[in-house]
Amino acid sequence: MNPAANRWVHGSIVGPIIAPGLFLIGLTGVTYRWSRKVFGFEKEAVNWILETHHGGNLSWIHEEAFLFYSGIHSFALLTLAFTGYFMIRNFPWRAGFLWKRPSFGREMHQKLASLLLFTLSLTALTGIVFLWCRDVLKASKESIKWLMVIHQGKIFPGFELVYTAFNGIGLMLLVSSGMWMWIQRTLIKFGWMKTPGRTRQQKARVVEADMEESNAQNIPLTESESSEPQT
Repeated sequence: MNPAANRWVHGSIVGPIIAPGLFLIGLTGVTYRWSRKVFGFEKEAVNWILETHHGGNLSWIHEEAFLFYSGIHSFALLTLAFTGYFMIRNFPWRAGFLWKRPSFGREMHQKLASLLLFTLSLTALTGIVFLWCRDVLKASKESIKWLMVIHQGKIFPGFELVYTAFNGIGLMLLVSSGMWMWIQRTLIKFGWMKTPGRTRQQKARVVEADMEESNAQNIPLTESESSEPQT
């Protein structure tokens, strides 16, 4: 996949447009599960949170608007995961990548993505397939119950709340760090913000990341791109 097109789709189109909805989905998913299982709220008292989570409160637009809402956000999240994979696939194997404390922004986004790529993709896929099988194909709940078991993390007995928090809070942090990068780029583009300075070590990391991505795509770097700028 072309790296430039990949970054454009990931960081300039899908991410900024769908970010608010993904943040809300992560927030309501964690809040609902913890309200029920930890704080002991009755289902009727917090059902509005679940309705917000999958768009059920959009029935005033159309009775099946929630299918469109859930489908768009699930497809967007899977697209972000797919494009993001090609941007970070070599990073987790770099020495200390996962264990060094990241700065907020690009480093945090890359590390969170490395940890959450599989679980978020699985959660998004099982969630939308469950809804469409139940409400469009009219499958019985018993036949598709296993999808919700995976979606809610019940495949890890005793750790479903940890799994839910890991996915939900992780998604909110991913969205926040991604939007921060987009806002920075936008402000710099219009001259409302100066390009943040980088230390020599940060410049070396950027060059190393670009070289790794280029090697993965078999695209040669020019001498100027592969050399470290002088300060």
